[in-house]
Amino acid sequence: TSEVDNPTQMWLKSRFTLLEEAQFTGIRITLYDISDAAP
Repeated sequence: TSEVDNPTQMWLKSRFTLLEEAQFTGIRITLYDISDAAP
């Protein structure tokens, strides 16, 4: 399924601005990077 047809994506986009989405994604990616870097 494409992002446009994904109900979760539509739900998120209806509640967050693009900036908030970018910040949330950035935080999540940062947490993953920290986890990957951990011994």
